[in-house]
Amino acid sequence: MKLVLKVGGHLLDEGESAFRHQASSLRWLLNHKHTFVAVVGGGSPARKWISMGRALGLNEGLLDDIGISVTRLNAYLLAHMLGRDCYPLQPTSLKELDQALAGSKAAVLGGLTPGQSTTAVAAVVAERICADRFVVLTNVDGVFSAKPSEPGSVLLKKVSLDELVKILSLNPALAGTYDLFDDVALKILRRSRIPTIVANGKTDSAIRRAVGKRPLGTMITY
Repeated sequence: MKLVLKVGGHLLDEGESAFRHQASSLRWLLNHKHTFVAVVGGGSPARKWISMGRALGLNEGLLDDIGISVTRLNAYLLAHMLGRDCYPLQPTSLKELDQALAGSKAAVLGGLTPGQSTTAVAAVVAERICADRFVVLTNVDGVFSAKPSEPGSVLLKKVSLDELVKILSLNPALAGTYDLFDDVALKILRRSRIPTIVANGKTDSAIRRAVGKRPLGTMITY
């Protein structure tokens, strides 16, 4: 199976143990002959540097560049933990990604374009490589009927894209504050109809279940 995985930056905030957990799950895909691209978020370190830059008066475009730099550091670490089957460099464009996959079973990258979340980047990548499945790994169990912290909010096993758009809050897309899916990611999903799953990346079996008939989390339908 050919997969694209968005590894949320929150999943790496715990440091060494978190990187080991994600690398182990991705290595399982390689051991079972799957091809994948993992797009990694920036997490708390990115938000820290972005917050400092904003306080120092940097504009949102420059702050996006800071966030992208941190995502690429995370991607660098994760790629080199996966061994020789993973492309050792971090593609910084779609053309570089094409070159990476021409000779490797896997690639790991961070952000590409200012103004886009890494989830949007992952959706673009999924469309470009004609992925069999797009897996968004986050720090909650999937898509909820409202914000997970709100009383009465329930996990949805399936959700239509139209319903998802209604659920997502319309927060301003400031650097470091992108929601689960930004507008770019939603537009890519709508036009490509990529089979998409949102699941908790802290769960040991999330990635293994993602390639099966009964994945964890929420399936987005069209």
